[in-house]
Amino acid sequence: MAKLRLLRLAAFQQAATFGIVFITSLIIARVLTPSEIGTFSIAMASVVIADVIKAAGVSNYFILADEIDKTRVQEANGLVGALSLTLGVVIYSSRNLIADFYGAPRIADILLVVAISYPLIPYQAIPNALLVRELKVGTTGILAIGSQVINSGTAIVLALNGYGSMSLVWGMFASSITLVVTYRFLEIPHMSYRFRLSNWKAVWSISAWTMASSLLNNVGARSNELVIGRTLGISSAAFFERSLTLPRLLWANLSRPILGVLAPLTSDEIRKGSYKESDTLFRMQAFSALFCPVLFALATQSGPVIRLMYGSQWTAAIEPAFWVCISSALVGHFVTLNSVLIAQGRLKEFFYINLSEQVAKVGVFVVFANTDIIIIARAMLLVSLVYISAYLWIGKKIGMFRVFSVLRALVPVQIVSAVTLGAGMIMEYLFQDGGVSDVLQLLIAAVGFGVVWSIAVRLLMPRVFSLVLHAAFFIRRKT
Repeated sequence: MAKLRLLRLAAFQQAATFGIVFITSLIIARVLTPSEIGTFSIAMASVVIADVIKAAGVSNYFILADEIDKTRVQEANGLVGALSLTLGVVIYSSRNLIADFYGAPRIADILLVVAISYPLIPYQAIPNALLVRELKVGTTGILAIGSQVINSGTAIVLALNGYGSMSLVWGMFASSITLVVTYRFLEIPHMSYRFRLSNWKAVWSISAWTMASSLLNNVGARSNELVIGRTLGISSAAFFERSLTLPRLLWANLSRPILGVLAPLTSDEIRKGSYKESDTLFRMQAFSALFCPVLFALATQSGPVIRLMYGSQWTAAIEPAFWVCISSALVGHFVTLNSVLIAQGRLKEFFYINLSEQVAKVGVFVVFANTDIIIIARAMLLVSLVYISAYLWIGKKIGMFRVFSVLRALVPVQIVSAVTLGAGMIMEYLFQDGGVSDVLQLLIAAVGFGVVWSIAVRLLMPRVFSLVLHAAFFIRRKT
């Protein structure tokens, strides 16, 4: 029950954050132009390496540590503080060069604010990592929701008053200040604001692989702006980035918090000797059954979703959105296993799996950069296949699972996903004449998907269906 309560709290935070981000996206997309949004995206993409290195991967350092004391916290403070301050100086010094490279002077102004915010990183990353280790999901959830409200509110107010792309970066800065101040008033176990560099190598030896994996993920996520923005132009980069918004909203605001709970939870189970492989396979199956069909549904309804969220000026993002949702759904079957790799300290293997995916992703962007964004989106399916193959191979090699067991667990998920995709394509065909509004189409589609998904999961995965009923509606599970 305690585990389910943690996941329920994470789900609440997901839903609240998703709602805030969703509403903010609707407003920002109508106030700012594609060029202004593209300028901000490219500015952030240009410092993606610094953005990953700044926190030095300390979250997993604390998750994996058997014991935590103030000395270890101070050592983590020292490493994160030194890195973030150095990177802030580098960004400040190079901001004009980056702006000149892309021919967008506003990028320099955006990066100035980013550079100023970097020295604040230790006062956010360390307290959050300690709360995550202690499984303080309620506290981290409230902080995440509150900071997102500040971020979105600041960005919207400034955008409405003509600040353009600068409104987005000032929203981020306001959110950072809010978190720093709030953490100072919280009682966090073992928290210390002193800095110590005497034993930084101990922190680095664990966090380096995590940081490398995060770096790969962020470079891959931003490579489309860097490559497409240079070859096809800022507007094309903005359209492709907008197509990626649908799966990113789902993963960032609906799935990532759950996965963030599973890693420390699994680590705690391993320390207590209660970890079982069967539980991991069930979590993998349950997560896939929930989120992958949603991505297939979003793929078939990408047209009305994008028009409703962002307006008719973003219609060029509709077809690419279909393909990136499909590719994200394929990858989504395996992401819950990341929590097991992290909890077991298999950070090197975690890095290699991410490396295979991101190398494939960057390769796709480079090879197809001079075509168009629809072809690039279709090629993302190749990236998903590379990721799946790498996971199966490495997972089998280290004895993490038996390939047959994983594939067998995913068979009913694949059937549910196929049924959902088929239902979505039928609804898309029925609505293709444009006789109903986007809002009505999405409402009808939501009801249809809900009915189809419920029937399919009830028949094929009754245990997952029972878990969903208990988690969402507090209906007691049968034992």
